[in-house]
Amino acid sequence: QLGNLGLVCQDKGDLDRAEKYHKDALDIDKEIGYRQGEASDLGNLGLLFMQQGRFEEALSYLKQALSILDRHGLTHGRDIILKAIRETEDQLGHGEDTP
Repeated sequence: QLGNLGLVCQDKGDLDRAEKYHKDALDIDKEIGYRQGEASDLGNLGLLFMQQGRFEEALSYLKQALSILDRHGLTHGRDIILKAIRETEDQLGHGEDTP
């Protein structure tokens, strides 16, 4: 599985290769209509971008993942996505405590 290879690369610090694997997995899941996989791929990309400090991109991918999950009534990974969105918004100064 390409997504799993992306996660292994991410854990090893090979972030460029991880991004490629996650994007390749996303392309395939979109093509075959596998919504849970698509949401997972988007979430993995969002988490990767958070790790790289690319918070605007991270937020975009995470929100896309959440939208797919909600639109299709999927729950697997939803809590992780919501937590990551909150953390990313905090990094961007969009959190609840921000005036």
